[in-house]
Amino acid sequence: MASTFGGINTALTSLYAQRRGLDVTGQNIANANTEGYSRQRVNLSANAAPATGLYSTAQGLAGNGVSISDVVRLRDAFLEGRGRAEHTKDAVDQVTIALGLEPKNEKQDRDEQYDADDSRNADGVMESFDGDANGRSSG
Repeated sequence: MASTFGGINTALTSLYAQRRGLDVTGQNIANANTEGYSRQRVNLSANAAPATGLYSTAQGLAGNGVSISDVVRLRDAFLEGRGRAEHTKDAVDQVTIALGLEPKNEKQDRDEQYDADDSRNADGVMESFDGDANGRSSG
């Protein structure tokens, strides 16, 4: 410690950091029911011990207090991805409507694709039956 009041300074840095932590906790509680809010967390880190001299290797000395390294927003990666996908789909639909086109319905597209595949398969089966009935081989 650099001075007689170094211990008080160490305690003061801790109080500042913990006060910020309480502020963030209060925000988390106040916004618990707010849609779209994700909670935050304060990350603390120790301040380095003061250097004692040019050639000294003072290890194990008490540090110089604590500081806030950052405030991190905690998110769920799955929900973030899902939200982005939904908003992208909605935006594409809005642009499609603005251009005067009809938005795609994925289920309708799938049903049309299945119907087309079924009719192609049915035509192929019927042709093979016709070929067999007329004495031609189908393969």
